[in-house]
Amino acid sequence: MSMPNNLITALKIKLKSNNITYADAAKVLDLSVGSVKRLFSEKNFTLQRLDTLCELAETDLTELMEIAEKRSEKLHVLSIEQERKIVENPKLLLVGVCLINRYSFKDILDKYLMEEPELVGLFVKLDKLNLIELLPANRYRLKLSPDFKWQDNGPIQRFFFESIVTEYMMSELKEAGNSMHFVWGMLTQESTVELSQKIRRLIEEYVNLTSSEAKIPHQDKLTSSLFILFKEDWEPSVFKAHWQDKHGLK
Repeated sequence: MSMPNNLITALKIKLKSNNITYADAAKVLDLSVGSVKRLFSEKNFTLQRLDTLCELAETDLTELMEIAEKRSEKLHVLSIEQERKIVENPKLLLVGVCLINRYSFKDILDKYLMEEPELVGLFVKLDKLNLIELLPANRYRLKLSPDFKWQDNGPIQRFFFESIVTEYMMSELKEAGNSMHFVWGMLTQESTVELSQKIRRLIEEYVNLTSSEAKIPHQDKLTSSLFILFKEDWEPSVFKAHWQDKHGLK
């Protein structure tokens, strides 16, 4: 049975707060660790398995629903107007991205060329835009949900695509952890659906990794990005120009 995202997130929170690992969950469910991870990524639990995990996490469905309701108050996406106001000020966008990645006020000052009064002003603007709740001593509480994302084809996504993608694609890939691949093939409609699901699971795994390492000092981590583009039924215009008329142009 497919479970709502917020309910699965609430279950993960309870498991993590009790220091329960995927291996622990796999043991009580009599499954492999890989199978348990797949259950969470696909959000597909039987009621019996959900009850078993609730018992393991010393919780119940009522408490999970309460946690989910509290977390639903956080933003999953900004409005177009909010994104537009952020992208109009590159430094505001920079600081916003830093805060999403759990930088402290001091972390930002240490890394970027900003004066303290200027950074305070940017924090205030992000507070007014409802991204954060500004706290005393230049601390903050992030008001974004774990599955927060930019608007599809919104101002910020377009900014990154139009201003940064060329730089991103042309950058050198000397480090062992870097990777870029371009492959071309033909797939059935069923296979494109399967591949899209696998891409979504990969993105979710990337987001989960960044969340699980949120408390590690930023100086002990590397700034990373994941850019994936998959298009079905597409050819570049330079190829389409040589199609037979019977194919038509798409």
